[in-house]
This record gives sequence, structure tokens and C-alpha cells, in this order.
Amino acid sequence: MDVPMWTELAALLVDVPVPEPTLRGAIRSFDGDDESRGRHGFFGRAGTPLPVFAWHGVGAPAPYRVWRDGLLVRMERPDGSPSLIVGSELCWQFHADGRVVASPLSALRYGGQGTDLIWHQAGERLFGPYARKPLGPVEATTFLGRPAWTVELGPPPGKAFHSRWVVDAETGILLQDHNTTLGSVDEWVELVVGEPLEPALFSYDGPSITEADAQAATMAQHERELAERREWLLANVVSLPLRVELASTVQLHAWDDETGAFEASLGEAGYGSLARRPRSDTEWDLRWHDVGHRWSDDRWDWALSLHQEQLTEAGLEALKRQLGR
Repeated sequence: MDVPMWTELAALLVDVPVPEPTLRGAIRSFDGDDESRGRHGFFGRAGTPLPVFAWHGVGAPAPYRVWRDGLLVRMERPDGSPSLIVGSELCWQFHADGRVVASPLSALRYGGQGTDLIWHQAGERLFGPYARKPLGPVEATTFLGRPAWTVELGPPPGKAFHSRWVVDAETGILLQDHNTTLGSVDEWVELVVGEPLEPALFSYDGPSITEADAQAATMAQHERELAERREWLLANVVSLPLRVELASTVQLHAWDDETGAFEASLGEAGYGSLARRPRSDTEWDLRWHDVGHRWSDDRWDWALSLHQEQLTEAGLEALKRQLGR
């Protein structure tokens, strides 16, 4: 086979062949010396499963097993227990505590070590102004006994690492992603292409709960733990609520020398807000999320918002006395 140019190899990485062959094998994800790579951050919303983190941790973890037939996927942990099954209508995530959470396919998001190797690459990763660029020519190689192409790549925008990719010549699947700067590696350690796969691999008929059920159970557990901690405090420390007198800084944000009106935040971390204006019967829209206390004296209208804790009646009266000087 003629060695492709980079643009040809990039097209091979992106284009999905028709028909697309099945994949079966095992993926290893090695973090090298980069301990931060085993930690992930993400934003979620109600009803959306967590991203699938196939494996993470520092060192050389055992490979996890993968079967894929089109969009159908099965992942198993190194001990042989399933971690994810993606069927034709639903996906099931198998948690370490025994829960099986069922979700619609539209909610599933992949993320974490090695999951990029299961699919063809996204076009924006290889084309356009924010794509990675080759540092040298494409070269022929062999990987897992399969003809392959390899290329050195520069970092994506805003990064400072280099990588070496190995691409399967037949399928365009990324066989190895070696971050040569950090020493981390995602790679197939076993791969069989085009083998018929049993449909039962991608189905599950056992007990499961919905994502909403899982979140409700997590919240209920959290509430139980808070109640246990409260009972311990009541039994061993003090009656609740605990009344604490605070000395607080006041950071002035806006003021009017003519009228005496102002807005300020309370505390270095901004745990509350305080404002006043000349006394008036007109509406006072402070654009705050919540105004917990409003009162007026002979000269001023006052407003107070505390973001978490609230004042007792005695504490509020003490604050009013200070402000009424």
C-alpha cells in the first residue's frame, strides 16, 4: 500500500466505512506520571447519565474489554463484570454498588480513558483552524499484527504536548494514542475486526432503575447522612441551631453621595448583601436572587439577603440597631 498523505489519513480517521465492520478486543489506558489525568470534571443535568469513564487511575491498569457493532456497545471491567451495555433503544450503566441505571441513548456521553479509540474521530479534531497538525510525514508500521500508519502530531490549540498516533490501515480506527510529552497511552491491546457478534451482548433484561430514580436515591442517602450528623451534634456537642455572633467586613459596590443610597456585600466571600435607599413608597427592584429581609426606619428603606444561613429575630434586631446610628 502506498503511504498516505496526512490529509488522506485524516479522512480515513473520520470517514465511517459502509458496511462498518464489528470490533472486539481490549483497551488499556496508562496514565504515565500524570496523576491529574485520572480525574475528570464535567457538567451534567437532571436525567442525563454521567459520562462513561471506562477506566482511570495512575499506573498500568488491566485492560477493559469492548465489543462494538455499529452503535451497539458492550464494555466490561477487568474482572469481567459489565460496566456499560448500549442497545438499540436504551443504555445500561452498571455501578460498583450493584445499581443498574437505564437511560435513553440520546443522553449517553462517552468520556475518559480509551473511549476515543472505539469510534472514528470527530472531524473538528482533524480539520479546520483548531485541528491538530502533523509534525512529520505519515509512516507505515504494524500494530497487533495489523498494517497501520503512524504520525507525530502537534498539540491542540492551548496545549503544550505532542502525541504519536497509530491508525489501523483497514478500518481507520485509532489503535494507539501516545502522549509523548506526558507519557500516557491509550491503546488497543487486542483487536478482532469483522467477527460476527451475538445480539445478546447488547441487551439486558434484568432489574434496573432510571436516572431520576438514581438521583433521588443519592439525594435520599445524602439527607440520611446529614440527619445522622445532626443527631451526633445534638447528642455530643450542642443544641441546634447554633447561635453565633459574627464580625463581618462590608464591601461597598455602589453608592450615591447625594441621597445616601448604597449596595454592598457582606464578608470576604460575599455571604450576603445589604442595601439602603431614602424611604419611599415606590417599588424597589434590587435584581437580587432573594431578599430575605426588608424594613424601614424614619429615613431609610433597608434590604438584606443572606445566601445560606439566616439571622434569628434577635440577631436581626441587633443589626438594625447598628445600622440605625
